Amino acid sequence: MNFFTVGFALCALKFSMDIPLTYIIKLIGAFFMLGGYKEIEPLFDSFIKYRTRTAAAAAASSGGLVCSLLAAFGILKGTAQNLLSIFFGSAAVVLILFEQYGLIGHMLSIKELVNDNSLTASLQRTWRKAAFFTVLSLIADICYRLIPDGAVRTAAGTVQVISLLLMYIYIILTASAINRVRCDFNITHPVI
Repeated sequence: MNFFTVGFALCALKFSMDIPLTYIIKLIGAFFMLGGYKEIEPLFDSFIKYRTRTAAAAAASSGGLVCSLLAAFGILKGTAQNLLSIFFGSAAVVLILFEQYGLIGHMLSIKELVNDNSLTASLQRTWRKAAFFTVLSLIADICYRLIPDGAVRTAAGTVQVISLLLMYIYIILTASAINRVRCDFNITHPVI
């Protein structure tokens, strides 16, 4: 559960779709998640099905990393860069949110996972707020990229900045919530 917790928090982070660091962090998070599944699977083999979702998110992050590096070196420019950034950035975010939504629901369904199931319910409530602001910032980012200069584009940029700030706050709270789940999990299932 230790690797899983780190991976969950890293995958949730989102920056601009043009920054390679966004995709590098998501890839590192995906690898931590895969390691976390290896940790949990001896106790709960039902987590195996989430490996493919993590691999899909890692693939989208890899595509985004390649595109952002091509753009950084000036090989990819203009509309093509914008469209590919939107595609891979959106795909990575949506796949990770889909994976995390399923994981939290699965964790809630396993009553033996932790002693205090209210910790998992608290994680779900906090994650929903983080997911809301993540989706809002993604939509604002897409609008900002597609709308020509003007007042609407400025408004989209403002919404993006505010939603990113709120998203970071809720990601920190989500990381704290999943860490509490991790601590209870480690007490409930000590490593021998």
